[in-house]
Amino acid sequence: MFVSAAAFNDATLSWRIVHDAQQAHDHLAVEGKPPESLVRIQAEQLARVGDDREVDFVFEIPVRVAQEVVGFRHEEGASTWAFGVLRQVAPG
Repeated sequence: MFVSAAAFNDATLSWRIVHDAQQAHDHLAVEGKPPESLVRIQAEQLARVGDDREVDFVFEIPVRVAQEVVGFRHEEGASTWAFGVLRQVAPG
């Protein structure tokens, strides 16, 4: 399983959180300055690892951080999402 969440500011990476279970079941790579909620979410999810070895609780760390930043989970309410096309505008 692989999951990644990232934020950019003016086309520059602000932060990225990556979990790649093929590297290790507890793999978590963090770049930049992620939201402060990462520390809390990471502690909560890692505390659950002993509960069930069949569940990838580390996978939820980037997902939950992204959810707190954008206000929704990627798999919830997909049928009601509205997407717009972004186009680059000349500097003005």
